[in-house]
Amino acid sequence: MIINLYFVLSFQKGDRKINQRTNIESGTYLTINRDQLHRNIFSLAWPSISESLLHTITMMVDMIMVSRLGTVSIAAVGLSNMLAFSFFSTTGFPLRIAAQALTARFAGAHLPEKIRDAGSNVLGLGILIGLLISLLGIFGSKWLLFIMGASESVQGVGTGYLRIVLGIALFRIIFFICSGIQKGMGDTRTPMFIMLFANILNVIFNYFLIFGIGIFPRLGVLGAGIATGGAHIFAGVSLFIIMLFARKEIPIKISDIGKFNTVMIKNIWRIGFPAVIETGLRRFGLLVFMRMVTALGTIALAAHQLTVRIEAFSFMIGVGFSVVSNTLVGQSIGAKKPSLASESIKKTSYYGIGLMSLLSFVFAFIPGIILKIFNPEIDVKLLAMLSLMICAFEQIPIGLYMVLAGGFQGAGDTKTPMFITGIGTLLIRIPLAYLFGFRMGLGFVGVWIGTAISWWVIAILALIAFHIGKWRKVKIE
Repeated sequence: MIINLYFVLSFQKGDRKINQRTNIESGTYLTINRDQLHRNIFSLAWPSISESLLHTITMMVDMIMVSRLGTVSIAAVGLSNMLAFSFFSTTGFPLRIAAQALTARFAGAHLPEKIRDAGSNVLGLGILIGLLISLLGIFGSKWLLFIMGASESVQGVGTGYLRIVLGIALFRIIFFICSGIQKGMGDTRTPMFIMLFANILNVIFNYFLIFGIGIFPRLGVLGAGIATGGAHIFAGVSLFIIMLFARKEIPIKISDIGKFNTVMIKNIWRIGFPAVIETGLRRFGLLVFMRMVTALGTIALAAHQLTVRIEAFSFMIGVGFSVVSNTLVGQSIGAKKPSLASESIKKTSYYGIGLMSLLSFVFAFIPGIILKIFNPEIDVKLLAMLSLMICAFEQIPIGLYMVLAGGFQGAGDTKTPMFITGIGTLLIRIPLAYLFGFRMGLGFVGVWIGTAISWWVIAILALIAFHIGKWRKVKIE
């Protein structure tokens, strides 16, 4: 760990000497003007996308390696990761959004004391929430799998795995918050490198602990959980240490954590609570979606898990560009440049849609080649190929919505994404998935068709909200 931290710190020091763009007063790494817009997009985008992909790869590696153990193991790991990610997305993600939006706004306005206040308050809240989720993971994992409708065999294999990956929630939430603070300042590289090292650790220890190589016992799915949990603990602790002790540009001290400020808590609440509702609605939709698929049998569940893991790569590209949009909009509005904020969203959306369009062709024309990575059984493979072809039609609206939502959040407007997600999930996605999948008898394919249609509705609603422009007028104290 010490060697890894030294490498990251050395790289960052060298990068700062070369870049020469750090604003010492506010700590931001960006020059906020139109001349630098394309450069800012690219400098933020590739590390953000890489980090997002690395998060996905962690789960993907587990899925690939345990796929050698059979369909039950695939279903157990996939369902456990879906459950764990639901908790992280409804807690850690809103806190990251609040941390990034507040940091970006105050960095753009050159208010380092506000950055310190916001960061320490979000971290304090995150530690409390992380501890609660960790306790739930340790003591309630079997119950969570049961209520999701998992078979006894899936429960037996998945309980130990879920107990670990959800039990280390504290460290994952700390990572999300520290990552949000760094990104709000314009630094997307440090979180990326930390996740790179975490993935290397995960792959190495997965290999030894799943299959029992050398002196290590053969632990199967439980071994994957131990490796993944350890990797995330490393990531959370490392980024926390780097941010607090090695980054002079970020004025947060460990003694500040837990000193809650009423005004800042209100800011976090205004931004974070709608984000909690939004991500909660999104995860609720996904869990209902998962419950529908589970009702179709273990083969459908395994095919669904493979499809979700593969499509997650395109989602992470969208997430990466949403981070770009969030930071650029937040700093532009903080610097009192609302027109630049609008232009930042437009330019970022062009790049996001373009890159995700390429994935549409991949999903549509070579799904079988992608699935060879997992070596699934033939009936699972055929269903997964069909769902991947449907995924091809989702990529453009997903990319557009994520960039727009990231921009709204960077401005401090998390209510608009909340309402759009609520409409898209409760009124469009779930009813259509049920209609096509069960009432019309299309089964697994019908459920996925309903989801694809819902993404187009969500993207159109977000585009309308962008042009109305209420997000430009959000005030933060």
